[in-house]
Amino acid sequence: MSSIIVLGSLNADLVTTTDIVPKGGETVQANGFQMHKGGKGSNQALALARLGQLPVKMIGCVGDDQFADPLIDNLKQSNVDTSLIKRIQGVSSGVATIIVESSGENRILVAAGSNGHIHAEDIDPAWFTDAVALVVQNEIPKDAVFRAIEIANDKNVPVAYNPSPVWDVPDNILAMVTYLVVNEGELAAITNTQLDENLSFETFTTLATSLHSKGVKSLVVTLGSNGAFYSTPSSAGHVPAQKVSSIVDTTGAGDTFLGAIVTKVCSNSSIKEAIEFATKASAIVVSRPGAASSIPTYDEIK
Repeated sequence: MSSIIVLGSLNADLVTTTDIVPKGGETVQANGFQMHKGGKGSNQALALARLGQLPVKMIGCVGDDQFADPLIDNLKQSNVDTSLIKRIQGVSSGVATIIVESSGENRILVAAGSNGHIHAEDIDPAWFTDAVALVVQNEIPKDAVFRAIEIANDKNVPVAYNPSPVWDVPDNILAMVTYLVVNEGELAAITNTQLDENLSFETFTTLATSLHSKGVKSLVVTLGSNGAFYSTPSSAGHVPAQKVSSIVDTTGAGDTFLGAIVTKVCSNSSIKEAIEFATKASAIVVSRPGAASSIPTYDEIK
């Protein structure tokens, strides 16, 4: 059966909430600590499974530690196919140490662990035979990301790419991307541009035109409380953010946003309609604690 493939990371999220972020050499009293399941790849797979109607298949790695089974079981509970998740012996699973400030803003340190053990030679073209889309980000090795994009392109499978954490992306890879989803910092890095604080619609349009000239089909730029900008070779626009009464934790909001866009465009929605749906989904995420646990279902949005 046709499915959406997600290639990426699985992490145990160790979340500490605090009013004050400590400076070097300083110790402060935190407000609380929780453990959640996360990782950009896993979060995106969960968002696709909970918000859409198509089967979702996760490709990635876990270690042989206490986090491995919970990470896999968390995906299974949302009916994500985990048959292509490998267990890597002798290493830890990926771990993200997350500090969440009282404003909801977060700071994240990621230890790759088993996420660093998938490479280009591990990517099997047979995985893409019945795929309707590939979703990928940068929390696994670069060679695996680029190889997956190349194979998807060869098989005419649309690619949704969030290049985070940011690294240099060659023009030949950008040319294979159907949906490039970035925040402002990632946009600046991808276009090698210094952006000021007061960005205009014209600035986004100019940068989008440059990316379209390199082959990117659709660009989506997330702007936090200012919504999102989008551009295709034939149109551009802005979608305002949904109002949120209280921001609890922004972790996972971007991954949910991406997953929501992909599930809608795979159901023949326009890019604008997909972003409108995604803003509703991500607004729910930021009002809840945790990453995976905060991702809503389709019924919560419709």
